[in-house]
Amino acid sequence: MVLSSSKVPPWLLQLHRRRVWIYLPAVLLIVASALFADFIFLLLGWLLLFVPLLLHFLVARRKTTFLRRRLIFRSEGRWYVGITFAIGLAAMNTGTNLLYLILGMLLSLILVSGVLSEWSFRALVLERQHAATCRAGEPLGVILQVRNRKRVIPAIAVRFEEHAELVVAPEPCAVALHVGPRAKVRLRYKVTFGRRGAQQLERIDLASGFPFGLFDKVISLSIPSPVLVYPRIHPLAASFGEQLGLEQGSSFEGARSRGRGLDFRGVREYRSGDELKHIHWRSSARVGSLRTRVFEGSPIPRVAVVIDTCGSAPGEIFEALVEAAASVVAELDARELEVALLSEGFSAVNTRDLDEIQRHLALLEPSDQPLDTRALLSQPLLMGARLLVVLGTGSNAARAAAALETDTGTRCLAFDLAEPGCLRRLYAHAGGA
Repeated sequence: MVLSSSKVPPWLLQLHRRRVWIYLPAVLLIVASALFADFIFLLLGWLLLFVPLLLHFLVARRKTTFLRRRLIFRSEGRWYVGITFAIGLAAMNTGTNLLYLILGMLLSLILVSGVLSEWSFRALVLERQHAATCRAGEPLGVILQVRNRKRVIPAIAVRFEEHAELVVAPEPCAVALHVGPRAKVRLRYKVTFGRRGAQQLERIDLASGFPFGLFDKVISLSIPSPVLVYPRIHPLAASFGEQLGLEQGSSFEGARSRGRGLDFRGVREYRSGDELKHIHWRSSARVGSLRTRVFEGSPIPRVAVVIDTCGSAPGEIFEALVEAAASVVAELDARELEVALLSEGFSAVNTRDLDEIQRHLALLEPSDQPLDTRALLSQPLLMGARLLVVLGTGSNAARAAAALETDTGTRCLAFDLAEPGCLRRLYAHAGGA
């Protein structure tokens, strides 16, 4: 928490950094007003309290960045200020020494509360750690490392609240009860994003009501941290597997099982991406390099999932389209099928580019161009597919599916996400959207 000094005179910056010590004579003057029943001491003490505020204003006008502080009154703090104000009026009207003494003590507690909470914030260094990707609706684990660079004074009862635009309520927070001098702690909490896309954790609010809990002093720190949020995945209905021919005992399922290859054919040199369980250790030790077993069997059947983004406007329908595509790819990948995802200007297969598929779905945007089926026919990933699944909104999906089935001769299924009841037939639960 360092103020930028590029536009601030050095003497003013040094005075601003030591403004906390100005509170000491202010407290002494207020206590003296209570002891000697002198209103002049009370007035001087309050005037001296405005010096740190004036310094902060002067530095803030010349700074490039600064930390904004907010003071939030709790219900106890409102009652405390009201009672203090009433005792102050009574002391000025009656001139009673006891009332001045009580007034000085009450005001001193307010000053002590402000100073101690300010000292808890000073010289804290925050570092946020989390994964670069997560999935919408699923919690993302965040580790916040808090380091106290002060030599003597600890940080006590500091609350850290995370803020971002699409974070699902309640907003996550963590509390550091005690961070000793020159010490650090690691706080853990979870963040859940409600929608997919390129999101970011924007700012962290530091709040403390230490020591009396009358007021909450809040400081907002801007710490942008990007997160790529993948679309939600919903469990698919059993009827979807039947439409694709994935039910147990079907020819499609049998081809998948045979595609694993159970007949040993020989060994070859190990390549990146080969399964480690198929390494032939004896031949590898004999030749001095890794060798892997090769099996015979029918190839794993490929399912091509085509997304038609034409005619979709940003909103719930388009998000349902993207989530449906992600759910279908995840279901087929879990069944150990080779899945090719194709859309306008993109093609990838799950066996090599599953992360690229997830990234593409996270950043997918609607298009005003109709799906070019002729361009899709030139895609190598589409050739040899045993099943085509076309997902879209409106009649474009049905037309694209009919054209692809005619041109390729491959069975093609079309799902119109804008059709009422389509999501209920696709997902295992009625509310999947």
